[in-house]
Amino acid sequence: MPNLIHIVWILFLFSCQQKEESNTSLVKCNGAEIEIQLESRSDSSFLLKPKVGSENDPKKNWDIPYPVYHWEIADIDEDGCDEILVGVLKSTRYDPKPAKRLFIFKLFEGYIRPKWMGSRLSQPLVNFKVIDLDGTKVLSIEREKNGNFLLALYSYSSFGLEFENYLVRDKEMEDVEMLFTFL
Repeated sequence: MPNLIHIVWILFLFSCQQKEESNTSLVKCNGAEIEIQLESRSDSSFLLKPKVGSENDPKKNWDIPYPVYHWEIADIDEDGCDEILVGVLKSTRYDPKPAKRLFIFKLFEGYIRPKWMGSRLSQPLVNFKVIDLDGTKVLSIEREKNGNFLLALYSYSSFGLEFENYLVRDKEMEDVEMLFTFL
């Protein structure tokens, strides 16, 4: 049986591993799978491209004219069809300072279309991921006004992401990142 030092060491090594994101993923819907590619056009411009069969129809693509820091595929609204969650860095009309935002796209008849273009969560977004916790949820790291961090859970409603609850609040980033990694 491993002792506490071995467990801490294993957790430390696991937390130091970098997860490399692929630029392609599969969107599943009604038994079909469609390959989606996130193509980098520059440091601040990306293109979401569905590939149906052997062709790529440019009219089905979606231009993302902002830097992308993270993306995931998940059935966020639990309707049986995956959505594409994309984290971007951009400003908004009422928040002119560039910040991390979350966009959700869907496939509609092979075309990529926006489902929700979030301008903000409850606090400024640091990172997000999709987890299965009594249903599909978005887990976010957000910055508190005092400079500390929190973990929050969101689910998808008819309007967009709906706040559920805070898992932890007012913590140092290292503590929040460790919980984020293991949830």
